[in-house]
Amino acid sequence: EIRLSLVGSEMCIRDRYLHSDDVSEIVKYSPYIVKVKITGEGKTLGLSDDACVYAVELEESYKLAPETPMNLVLQKDRVKVGEEYIVCLLTYPYVSRELKYYQESSKNSVFKPGDPALKAAMEDLYL
Repeated sequence: EIRLSLVGSEMCIRDRYLHSDDVSEIVKYSPYIVKVKITGEGKTLGLSDDACVYAVELEESYKLAPETPMNLVLQKDRVKVGEEYIVCLLTYPYVSRELKYYQESSKNSVFKPGDPALKAAMEDLYL
């Protein structure tokens, strides 16, 4: 369990997957792993020029189940409308009354179904 008052080294351990390129670490430390279909064009979030909010249809959850309906905050041009992806997620800091936002847990956490590295990492965790 993570306390609210973490010291430096504890924070590094907690947040390390956010900066990781290792698929096994991303899968292990992401609280949400979901298969989604992108259903709407990305809309600029306003907080960053690099990120957009995408409407998605949740197809499957492999870890915790996110609240639905859901929107994903993803880097621009990472996904295409109508296609399916498996995404490792965190809860985005901004939560509106109507909708909770989720964001990718690292810059390398959006996968096409069948990705061999993702499949191996999920099998290692019995997901």
